[in-house]
Amino acid sequence: MSSSKLKQMGFDYIALGHHQRDQAETILMHIVRGSGLRGASGMAMVKDNFIIRPFLTLPKEYLEKYVIDNKIPFVQDFSNHDITISRNFVRLEILPKLREVWPNVEAAICNFGRFCREDDELIQSYLNFDAVVYKKYVVKIPRNYFVYPKSMLYRLIDKCLANLNANQNFERKHFDEILKLSRKPNGTRINLPNKIVAYTEYDYISLAHQTKLEKIE
Repeated sequence: MSSSKLKQMGFDYIALGHHQRDQAETILMHIVRGSGLRGASGMAMVKDNFIIRPFLTLPKEYLEKYVIDNKIPFVQDFSNHDITISRNFVRLEILPKLREVWPNVEAAICNFGRFCREDDELIQSYLNFDAVVYKKYVVKIPRNYFVYPKSMLYRLIDKCLANLNANQNFERKHFDEILKLSRKPNGTRINLPNKIVAYTEYDYISLAHQTKLEKIE
């Protein structure tokens, strides 16, 4: 269910139980997938002024002790021990080995993520892409923007995908495909994750939901 619908139902916030170890796992997973600063920043404590993660800086052991001391019932997900799941592999195989050498590795990884977030926010503050056209199911990026440095364009594309609620599971290779598209003739299309299609449209590179494309056209 979307945030807007939950707000309409009267919810002020949704609080999630992610803690410091979850954050360290997320940052490591993003790094090995080739993420930039945004991915290496990890999860935000506040997202869309609606989703909050109040325990994100707390060690897992602190929360476990609090639950036990206060006899708070909890449920363990049966899939947590399945190391074929990427996060579980990082949690059960990678981080324990790192903790043997660096006991405070999770805090160190999270600090690295915080530094990445601060740097990314600084770069974002200098970006100005007023000519981008935002519509309900499509975002149009002027082709003349594609002469800017890649670091700026990656952030612009990510912002456009976020506007379409579709920036999850995008990797650097997908951003590079969009950059290459800017040099292609009018009418060229490529399919991307989350049922997004990117296509050349005269002076624009457009990103749209594939299922809505017929309505747009």
